[in-house]
Order: sequence, then C-alpha cells, then structure tokens
Amino acid sequence: MSVLPCFAREESQLALLQRTSGVRRGAVQEPVARVSCGIPELDRLLGGGWPRGQLSELYGKHSSGKTTLALQLLATVTRAGETAVWIDAADALHPLSLVAAGVELPRVLWVRPQRWQEALRCAEIVLLGEGFPLVVLDWGHHSPRRASHASWIRLQRAAARAQAVLLVLAPCSVAGSFAALRVRVSAREVRWLCAGKRKFFQGLCVQAAIERNRTGPEGRWALWEVPRTAGSSSVCAA
Repeated sequence: MSVLPCFAREESQLALLQRTSGVRRGAVQEPVARVSCGIPELDRLLGGGWPRGQLSELYGKHSSGKTTLALQLLATVTRAGETAVWIDAADALHPLSLVAAGVELPRVLWVRPQRWQEALRCAEIVLLGEGFPLVVLDWGHHSPRRASHASWIRLQRAAARAQAVLLVLAPCSVAGSFAALRVRVSAREVRWLCAGKRKFFQGLCVQAAIERNRTGPEGRWALWEVPRTAGSSSVCAA
C-alpha cells in the first residue's frame, strides 16, 4: 500500500498536485477588451461593446437593421482614427451608405471577393496582418452553409492573435458554436410619417437578443430606434 507523503505546508501539497495531476489554481478571469458599438443601448447589452479577439455573429432577416448596426460600429472605429475592413461577399455595400452613417471612407478597406470561399480566405489574410481592429464579413442574403469547421477555426485563431473584432453578418446563424457571441436582430416596428395619403419611412424599432455569449450573460435583449439617416432615400408608401 502506498503511503501519502507528509507535507509541512498546504502550499507543498498544492505544488505536488500541480506537478502530478495537472491541477491548476483558480484565477479571476481577466476583463475582455471591447470596441464600442456607437449605440449606447447595444453597448450596455453587450457589456461595453463587441469583444476583441473573438468571432462574433450578428444575424437577422432582410431589413432587420443588422447592416445599420454594423455601419455604426464601422463609423465608431474609423472616427477613432483606426482602419477597418469590410468584406462584401454579397457585393451590396454602397459608399453613400457609409458616408450617411458617418464612416471615414479613407479608413475603410473594401474587399469584394467573387466567391464565398474567397471571402473566408480574405478575412483570414487581413486578420493575420494584425493591422485592423475590426473586420466585418458580410454575407448579405446568402449563407455559406458549406463552410468547413476548419475555416471557422482558422478565423477564430486569427482574430484571437490579432485581438480584432471579427463580425459576421448573415441572414441566419452560419458560424454556429464557433461564434463566441451571437446576436439576433429583428425589426419590431416601422415608423412612418403620414402626409395626406402617403407615408414616408422614418425609422425602425429594432430588437437585439443575445443567443450565445462566452464573454458575458446570455438571454438578454434590448430595444432601440434606428432613425432614417440623412443621406438615405425616403421610402414612400401609398
């Protein structure tokens, strides 16, 4: 029968366990660095903004407000004097929309890949450059369901090394469990300005709900209004 050694101090017992059994002393988790969204309600919901060094996902149906939220983030980053990347896999981005949102165009690298496989590769390349605090991968109305697990893992690791915000925009969840933060957005109400028999679009009431969060609490949601930007067209409905 083996006999346990006699320890003079508790610290020596812990040292033996660490050497032989891989036991580690618990430690307080370091705070996660974040980038402000530019929208106070969303910042509070996310605990200060989008987490750096993580793959995050923002998804919702067409006209749900997700692109508007991403443009607000882009404006916040570029106005702070940093350069960001927008990978336009859907070829749907319009420079006037960026200007209307307050984005500094000279500080945006606009990438327009031909295929979704190229979009994934472009995201990995710019993250490996470690010169961009924000990389937005916009799938538009399409979803790359055939993207391999290895592709998402490489993007995860590249974002962690660069300590950048990697934000994926899609109509549905595409990154699955590879996303450290997943937020679903939906338009709850459309605001119109009535002028006689015509109605002019004025803005949206948007709801954002956290469905997955490795950096904070889940299940939280928030509502706020997204007004029509000054540079956008005023949609008319009879």
